[in-house]
Amino acid sequence: MFGNCFSALIKKLKTTDLRNTGKFMVAEPELVKNIMIKDFHLFVNHNTLGSIDEIADHSLLSAEDEEWKRLRSIVKLIYYTNSLQIVSPTFSTGKIRKMYALVEHCVKGVDKMLEKAANGEQEIDVRSLMGNYTMDGIASCAFATKTDTHNDPNNPFIINARKLFSQNMWRSFGYLTMKPVMKFFNISILEPTTTEFFKRAITEIVSQRKKDKSGGHHDFLQLMINAQKNVDNLEDIDDKLMAAEAHHGMDDNRKLLTNKSKLEVSDLDILANSLLFFLAGFETTGHLLSHMSYLLAINPECQKKLMEEVVANTDANGNLDYDTIIRLPYLDACVSESLRLHSPAPGTTRVGSEDYKLGDTGITIKKGIEIFIPIHAIHHNPEYYPKPHDFIPDRFLPENRDKLTPYTYLPFGA
Repeated sequence: MFGNCFSALIKKLKTTDLRNTGKFMVAEPELVKNIMIKDFHLFVNHNTLGSIDEIADHSLLSAEDEEWKRLRSIVKLIYYTNSLQIVSPTFSTGKIRKMYALVEHCVKGVDKMLEKAANGEQEIDVRSLMGNYTMDGIASCAFATKTDTHNDPNNPFIINARKLFSQNMWRSFGYLTMKPVMKFFNISILEPTTTEFFKRAITEIVSQRKKDKSGGHHDFLQLMINAQKNVDNLEDIDDKLMAAEAHHGMDDNRKLLTNKSKLEVSDLDILANSLLFFLAGFETTGHLLSHMSYLLAINPECQKKLMEEVVANTDANGNLDYDTIIRLPYLDACVSESLRLHSPAPGTTRVGSEDYKLGDTGITIKKGIEIFIPIHAIHHNPEYYPKPHDFIPDRFLPENRDKLTPYTYLPFGA
């Protein structure tokens, strides 16, 4: 209900002035593009409310200003030293392909649970099922840690991971209302026993990896370790770096990357951003798969169409390889439409580093004012998506994508 009312409001007010509350809402696609892309250098900060936790402070999501630039430079170093491409994701196609066997193993665990439930005519809690699958998948791919969440819920890794997602309410309340008091008494926003567990676990894995010269690991931890090792080897990739910049039209990356004092990767950086990777990957993926399962269940015609596409591309042994999966247009459309209807975050924020003239609106947003971009409302605006509350995957088929208004599809930002 709230989402519907919010959508109706945004339809009438594309740019909402909330400056008396210290906030400003922007939902006009062209203005969203300016803030998130064109003038991004002025909006690198989110409204994180600050932090009182050492680990949280060192993550890319919480860091601000120069510290954010330093961590972002480290991410670029990861791109360069592992794939030598400017805008390649940390898990590039080649790296994901290497992890496919790990993901497939986790999928088979889901298959077994579904088959067991079907044979016994039992109900399945899809949210728990997909959460367990996501936990196993990201533990394998991010930390090379084997878990069997479906059958071994008391695994210490699983117990502590779940604690991260069931944040103690009084800590969250204290963080929002009594931060100075919590800071004075050194009370962390995160559960200390949980962070200590992951700190020990990740530190131990990192220590083992540094001793292991085989180079046979392809997870996120290894990419961070590689970046730590390669700070002193930037000159060896200088020519490739320049060529990549020229190809992608990037003009200031070399200046950032060749400042070694900014690029030193500490063990705390590795710990904080590995933990962030786990948190971001677990909840968002479980959220997507749960909602998509539900949407397909209540739209049997879409479910049938998707099943036909999958069956038609399955080999004689009943398997789908990675290259086939990423080229299934209706599967991609179902995922995209699920993310449109149920984005992992209802909105995102930016805080300007200086006074900012908002397009041709005549409005100047003062430095430090929080800008809120209402993703849920934009995704449900009938101006951009006719019948916005209906599940219509065809919107995202290749032949229809060019009909979408740019910067109105923002499930993970822009």
